[in-house]
Amino acid sequence: MAGRLLGIELKKVKFRFVKASFTIETAVVMSVILIGLHMLLLAIFYYHDKNIIAGAAYETAVVASTKLREKYKGNKLTGSGIEEVKDESEQLLFERISGKCLLFGSFERDVEISDKEVIITVSASRGRLRTDTVKKAAVTTPEKNIRDKRRLKDLLWNED
Repeated sequence: MAGRLLGIELKKVKFRFVKASFTIETAVVMSVILIGLHMLLLAIFYYHDKNIIAGAAYETAVVASTKLREKYKGNKLTGSGIEEVKDESEQLLFERISGKCLLFGSFERDVEISDKEVIITVSASRGRLRTDTVKKAAVTTPEKNIRDKRRLKDLLWNED
């Protein structure tokens, strides 16, 4: 194409063609990398929230168990005492979870209290992701056990 056209001298220009396969491969690789990064962040947030919920549920179960032991003092618990501890436990669980989770926003919580144990159940979901946590704590009475052992020891030693 070198030559003259209407008095303008034309120069031969070399065109360098780049294969489009490189651009397409880069687009595919970047989309795979971004999807993988998204899945990694989602997994991190999921396990973070799951650990926060499990820790708060266990702490609440232990605190409720301690409060029941303090109210129990060797006597049978009444319905009002159990309901009072149940309400306090639900409020404590809400305070421990709210504002700390990154992925889950709403929770369903249930506190079951009997004379022997406290059961805390927490469920959280967002879309198709769901986590359920159940934590239990026994209501112990170590003072009663120690007193019973001392009485038994005194009986055995006094028989001689």
